[in-house]
Amino acid sequence: MILILDESIKELWKIIDSSKTSSKEKTKSISLILAMSKERRSIVEKKVGILRSKMHENLFGKNIF
Repeated sequence: MILILDESIKELWKIIDSSKTSSKEKTKSISLILAMSKERRSIVEKKVGILRSKMHENLFGKNIF
């Protein structure tokens, strides 16, 4: 999923860098990049949380509560 977001962001940067792109399209592209970056961060944070809980379980065992 993260790779798909990264590739999409690269393509949006190509649109922004193009001299043929209108300012309205560039603005939309920037908005999409911001939204995708937030989504990517959310995915990474969730993965980190999962890895931490698994590491905690491996070190201390499963929590009874």
